[in-house]
Amino acid sequence: MHKIKNRILAFVFFTVAILAATICNGAELPFSRHNGYVVVISDLHHPFFPKNIEAIFKEIVSIKPAHVFMLGDLTEFGKDSEFESLKKSLAVLDTGAIKYNMLLGNHDTRWSSKIRKTKDLGNVLYENYRVDLQDVTFIGIDTSMYFEQFGHIGEGQLNWIKEQLELSKRDGKSAILMSHHPLIPASSNVDDSWKLLNLLDTYNVPIALAGHVHKYSDGKLYNGTFFQTIGGARDGWMTVLSWDAKYIYMWKYNVANQDSGYTLIAKISKAYNDRFDQKISFNSSNQGTITQITIETKNIKELNVYVGQKLARQYTKLNQSGQTNQFTIETTNYQLSPLFIKIVGNGMYGTSEKYLSVENKTTQKVANKTSKEGNIHSIWTYKMANSIFSQPTTYKNDLIIADYSGNIVRLTQEGKELWRQKGENSGPIVSNVAIYADNILVGDIYGNLTMLDISTGKQINSLKLAGPIFSITTGSKTAAIGVGNYLYIVDLKKFSIVNSHDLGGVIQTRAKYLEGNYFQTSWGGLLSIVGEDGKMYAKYNIGQTYYTSGACTPEIFGSLVILTNSASKLQALDINNGNIKWNIDGPKVGYSSITKYGSYGLASTIDGLVYKFELNSGKILWNTKTQSTIYDSSPQIFNNRYAILGTTDGELIIIDAENGKMLQKTFLHPSYILTKLIAQDSKIFVAFTDGTVKLVEINL
Repeated sequence: MHKIKNRILAFVFFTVAILAATICNGAELPFSRHNGYVVVISDLHHPFFPKNIEAIFKEIVSIKPAHVFMLGDLTEFGKDSEFESLKKSLAVLDTGAIKYNMLLGNHDTRWSSKIRKTKDLGNVLYENYRVDLQDVTFIGIDTSMYFEQFGHIGEGQLNWIKEQLELSKRDGKSAILMSHHPLIPASSNVDDSWKLLNLLDTYNVPIALAGHVHKYSDGKLYNGTFFQTIGGARDGWMTVLSWDAKYIYMWKYNVANQDSGYTLIAKISKAYNDRFDQKISFNSSNQGTITQITIETKNIKELNVYVGQKLARQYTKLNQSGQTNQFTIETTNYQLSPLFIKIVGNGMYGTSEKYLSVENKTTQKVANKTSKEGNIHSIWTYKMANSIFSQPTTYKNDLIIADYSGNIVRLTQEGKELWRQKGENSGPIVSNVAIYADNILVGDIYGNLTMLDISTGKQINSLKLAGPIFSITTGSKTAAIGVGNYLYIVDLKKFSIVNSHDLGGVIQTRAKYLEGNYFQTSWGGLLSIVGEDGKMYAKYNIGQTYYTSGACTPEIFGSLVILTNSASKLQALDINNGNIKWNIDGPKVGYSSITKYGSYGLASTIDGLVYKFELNSGKILWNTKTQSTIYDSSPQIFNNRYAILGTTDGELIIIDAENGKMLQKTFLHPSYILTKLIAQDSKIFVAFTDGTVKLVEINL
């Protein structure tokens, strides 16, 4: 016990008491006598903060680190012009022979008309890296997604990370993880970060750094790893990691306040057992619908066990003398959702977390005990090979779905796989799947537009377009294809290009097709009306920069085009005169499409509000607070009466569209729902970002 207390006192001394110590920027750097040091910067948001970025690069050349790591949000909008300008600014590092690696952030990929990821991991593109310097391995993790501010790792990259950690462990190296999005709290910024957290106590990972939030925060031990977010380069911040034989040191420095010098903010032991001597381990077994979990802890003083999203057990004042504590928990595993268990332990060294996900394969009907109304049960669960960024579709009673590895699958309503195909030239797919007659249209990020026979999945035709395909809308004889900034009209019988138009910004989402015309939004701030003949009939300016309708598929009501705008507006554009007929505030409503419900519209917000409004006047009839984040899974109509939505917490929400009453909010699976739910009779298809697909049945 005496040794433990000494170890704790040493850790506290180095990581808390010394944090306030500031080393003045004198002739010798405070880390110049260490074995090595690197610079880490994040959130440059180039080219809007040139003075600070130029000063940081100048400082980097001056101190001559072994390497520089950039953690994303290199640019503001991911434009070619921004990356070209950044390349010119980086020339000072090239001239100074400073090596560097870069991750991409949400600002680099979200509105970019080009695919900037270069690392192929089994037909899946990422932008990650591994760099070995002496006895330290630096692993850069790509958490950026197309069109989203959230982060995601993906199964392919998780396997790659594990491989890098295994190599690091074999070679006796300390591993440092770096990402744009913070990995803690688990699933808060990155939906599958819990899978990575589960690995950490198996390997020696002293530090995990992240950007995104533009400030130094977290600064705590999770599963033996010290997590720290860093200040934004846009605000003048740069971070130095240095190391000697026993420790890794973390320093912060601001070029706008050079007199403050390099400030030591953490000193972390390279040896796992010197910095963290507590643990949670568990075993699980199933007997029918009962899952038994045996938990063992070491040096944990308080233990919380969550089943689903609810606290199920709490243990306090546990033995911390180095001896183990054991607990056995039994839980019923027959609900709609998987058995998802989070075990959180707080101890003398920090926080330990473990996660367990047991997918329920039964189709037994069970009332949802958390809902006052309704009856919901799971019919089947299916796992795609990789992440799902593509909006699925249905044909008759079947689901057609594509994943980021380029796999396309047709599933029956019974969950049977009719066929699985990968097109001859198919790359990663992020665009929606579309149906034309008895054929399927898919497009990949390399610009390959492919038509498949819906009965067999075999390729019928293909066409190469000049950019990544992000959206597909079918008309009576053509399709409108969103390719980067360009809208292509393609003749589906000849499978040839009719015409193309530059819409000034990325075309993220499907158009609204009506009577021979496509009503297409873009992140260029335009609403464009393009005919099946390829002619541009009208263009309306409806926003600029962030504040557009680029994420919205509009709805048509007479001469009114109803849209959401990321400037927090619901609005109606009258195409007879080009004027805005009505315009109402809907906070953070700009990432929702519009769903028509009779003469009314439905829309949602990222703050979890759902609106019903009159299409003709914009009058709000009700708004319902769901207390969850809703992004691209905007309202869909179910059973001619109910609005269904998915959340970033993996929940299914059902609202009575007549009165706005929320009837159901049920946790389905631990991953984002970023695609629209698909209603079919009394059943709902749900696709999750981690590649999981579910069919559930609702009885209201």
